[in-house]
Amino acid sequence: MDFSFRYVIWISPLAKEAEAISKNQIRLSSEIGDPNALVKSYLFLSLSYLQQKRYDEVRTILRFQYRRIQQKDITEDRLPVMCIALWKKMKYAIKLNQ
Repeated sequence: MDFSFRYVIWISPLAKEAEAISKNQIRLSSEIGDPNALVKSYLFLSLSYLQQKRYDEVRTILRFQYRRIQQKDITEDRLPVMCIALWKKMKYAIKLNQ
């Protein structure tokens, strides 16, 4: 069985469930007021959209969250790296889908 990068992007029967979980995490992060968790939840939502090939939504979320990461209340160092990695993954997925 091939578990290559392409397999992870295109075969995801649980992407809708991941979307629902991410939206719930966004709601909870907003309620507790944790900006780091909120950004991370949006990044996970964009990953579930990427698995569903909803590239416009992914692009919008990543652009907004990358700008959000530049603010001073975001303290987690991994968030910019995660955002850039998802952007590159989206570009690769779009290229494969053409």
